[in-house]
Order: sequence, then C-alpha cells, then structure tokens
Amino acid sequence: MTRVRTALEGSRGFTLGGGRLSLTPSVEVGLRRDGGDAETGAGMDVGGGLAFTDTATGLSLELRVRTLVVHQADGFAERGMSLSFGWDPTPSSPLGLTARMAPSWGGQVRGGAEALWGGQMAYGMGSHQMYGSGDRVDAELGYGLPVGARLVGTPHVGLTTSLYGRDYRVGYGLGVLDRGNVDFELGVDAQRRERLMQGEASNGFLGRATLGW
Repeated sequence: MTRVRTALEGSRGFTLGGGRLSLTPSVEVGLRRDGGDAETGAGMDVGGGLAFTDTATGLSLELRVRTLVVHQADGFAERGMSLSFGWDPTPSSPLGLTARMAPSWGGQVRGGAEALWGGQMAYGMGSHQMYGSGDRVDAELGYGLPVGARLVGTPHVGLTTSLYGRDYRVGYGLGVLDRGNVDFELGVDAQRRERLMQGEASNGFLGRATLGW
C-alpha cells in the first residue's frame, strides 16, 4: 500500500478575557494519491478544528473533524471526529500533573504526517475496512519531576480502549526543563495489547526520541 499526500493548513489564535482564554480555529485541505492492494486513485479530504484553553485553571478542549470529500475508488468513504479534554494546572512549566482524555469516532482526524496513516492498516487485500478506525477512547496521566537543574522526568500511565481491544501502557520520558528554542525528549514505554477478536494478548516496548526547534 502507498499513499502520497499534500495539504494546505492554516490556523489563527485569538486571546480573550484579558489574556486568560485562548481560542484557535484551524482548517486544512488535502490532496492524496492511494495505491496498492486497498483503495486506489486520487482523492481530496478537508478538515477543521477548534482548540480552547483556560490558562487560569489549566483546562483545555479541542474538537477536530475530517472527511473524505471525493475519491476515485468506488464506495470508499472516510470520516472522523475527535474530542480532547486536558488538564495541566501549571501550563507554563512541564513540572507537575497532566491529564488527558480523548474519545474519537471514525477514522484519522489529525493533520500533517499523522493524516497519512495514523496507525490504520487494511484488514486484507481489497478491503475498505481499516484497523484503527471506529470508536475509541485514549487516556493518559503523567507527573513531571525535576531531574537535576536542567531536565524533567515524566512517569506516565495510559489506556486505550476500542472495538478491537485494550492497550495498557506505562512509561517514562526525559526532556529539557527550560525548552526555549529547542525541545528534546527521550522516552520508553512498556505496552500490553489485548485483542478481543483474536482472544490473545501481546507485550512490547517502544522507544522514542523527538527534537524540535
């Protein structure tokens, strides 16, 4: 399976309530070309979102939607919607408690590289049904602790539930305390996946490194 996608994204932030409230609407239009043993042909998708943050309480809410407007493959449809609720009492610092819960419905709703696949793969050749699509809930809880004078370590636990099963994960991330113009993080997660349809479970480890500037 192959997919090539190009998109135009735009967003605009607004400050309300004397700087306490932040509101950011966004919109995206993407063109894609699919090939392989699943859907084939060209298509166009559109998406949009609305993010809201209250810096005084640390509460945040984000709504995102995406739909495939047209595609050359007969009978192929793809649409999704997600909500994300977050709580970070100290948003100006990576230290302290953070919590997030994100229910979603349908297919991938994120933009950028995540919109290419987003963990979705077809069941089999010629199938229009995708793994990773459908209703699901993702939740995570973490707590940032200082490591020396310049680093922050964040132990975290998470749970994902869907029609296909449950994923349990526990991990640890190490990043820069004062990010400034550079954001660097190393992390490792231990994960257990329980698949209801197959009646089996698997265990694994995931390592990751991110660098932003």
